[in-house]
Amino acid sequence: MRFKLKSILYSWGLSFLVLMLIVVIIEFSLGFWTRQPFTSSLDKRLYEGNDLTADIIATQTFNFGDDTHTATYTLTKDRYRYTPVSNPLLRDKFIALFGCSFIFGTTVNDNEPIPAYIGETKTDYMPYNFGKPGLALQHAYSHLLHRNLKQEIAQEQGVLVYLYMGFQVRRIIGGVHSPSHIADATYIALETGQLIDKGTFREHSPWGWSFYDWLHNRKLYKRFGSILPINTLQPRHWDLVATLFVESANLFHASFPDSRFVIAFWAEPSDMAEITSRIRAKAAPIEIIDLQQLIETQGVVLTYFPDSHLRPESNRKVAEILVDSLFE
Repeated sequence: MRFKLKSILYSWGLSFLVLMLIVVIIEFSLGFWTRQPFTSSLDKRLYEGNDLTADIIATQTFNFGDDTHTATYTLTKDRYRYTPVSNPLLRDKFIALFGCSFIFGTTVNDNEPIPAYIGETKTDYMPYNFGKPGLALQHAYSHLLHRNLKQEIAQEQGVLVYLYMGFQVRRIIGGVHSPSHIADATYIALETGQLIDKGTFREHSPWGWSFYDWLHNRKLYKRFGSILPINTLQPRHWDLVATLFVESANLFHASFPDSRFVIAFWAEPSDMAEITSRIRAKAAPIEIIDLQQLIETQGVVLTYFPDSHLRPESNRKVAEILVDSLFE
């Protein structure tokens, strides 16, 4: 009996060592054959934190394998991206755009993000680019809660547009997709119907996020992805997203009662349905645009940089669709 137990343990131990050897070989092979991800020279501190004493002009360099691309950003002292426009004094209304890097315009110059192209078309609207690369809806809510938007926007009436991308739900709930971005991001939880600021995801669960950081650095995870329990979407997650939208709209309308709050969904229909059904149940004064459907039905072809961000000509196409939908 003792000999049989030793044999079993020996077999298990040998199997484990063989498995670890296979993992090491695979990781080495992937590291050898897979190109390194793009790198950036822009420090996140340029667009997070307290106000600056002056505008900052920063250059961000992307290394896409053999291709290098450089973009110039101007960050205002209030830490939103400067948008160059013609005849600024003649623009008596505003369009404030919130979202992630797709609004900010990662990889493109100041005159090439979506808000800039909207400003080109709607010459009576002043565009404001409040996009934050790597962030999501809870940061727009925090901005509206803690900052005075009326001090940042000169016009009295206009429209706020939030561009909701399907992947943002992971950033809102703390789903493991890119821990380096998510772990130190703001964590807002929904408890008994109230939004509660929990600090950051890392502060809320330091041991868990240390493990996720380690896991994310494994080449097997980067290559094949991992479906972890934290990534499983539940009804409570959609409740959180919808509540963030509703409370953001309430904060916005408290400052701009005669203005419009619009969500442009670039997400799967099922995700959009989960969120919009909850928003409508609350009878919130929020308008909805199904941007993904408009792109598909109009047969719009979009092109991307290797880092998956839109090229300038595609930003222009998306801006045109938004303008047609907002002001038809």
